Amino acid sequence: MGLVLFHVTLIVLLISILASAMCLSAYLVSRKRLMLFAFFAFLFYFFDVAFVFQDEFVSYVLGSEQGQIYLVIRSLTNVITGGGFLVSFWFLVCDYLGETRRALLVAPGVVFAVMSVAVLVALPEGDLQRFLFYGMRELFVFLDAAVHGVSLLLVEGRCRAQPPVEASVAVRDGGGSEHGRAVGGHDLLHAAERACDSAGPHHVFG
Repeated sequence: MGLVLFHVTLIVLLISILASAMCLSAYLVSRKRLMLFAFFAFLFYFFDVAFVFQDEFVSYVLGSEQGQIYLVIRSLTNVITGGGFLVSFWFLVCDYLGETRRALLVAPGVVFAVMSVAVLVALPEGDLQRFLFYGMRELFVFLDAAVHGVSLLLVEGRCRAQPPVEASVAVRDGGGSEHGRAVGGHDLLHAAERACDSAGPHHVFG
């Protein structure tokens, strides 16, 4: 089982660093901030997973006596790397949705860091502490999905609430006279298609 976990970790590291490099290349070409946020997200995730090998190495060298100082430093490093890729993904989605409110951008990352450190300080070392410490990541992901899901629903609702776009076009009746008629988007499209078909190639292209 340990050998399987070792190779799975290597695959995850390879995928994350390749994704990070691709996002950086896309940013350098397009200059889109979305790609820059994705680059930092996958890069932080790469280091977050890479520290698993450090833990294995330290456990092999020191055995069960890793020391309290190492555990504290390792936990704070987890806060940085975990918060790095979570906040980067948060910025990515906010940038995609056009969210620019500073409080909404900054608050989730600050709350994640404060709550993670509070769990480390308030609870003794044990299974419950580690569960709640890493549970902060799942809580952040659920918050991300909930906030941006509601944002998408609100945007969709505003779009549906807007009246359809109408325009007045001249319609020639059977007697040769023209009169105006208000039409929607689909009617405009069909009217344009019929006009192109009746005009012929010499009218459309030249």
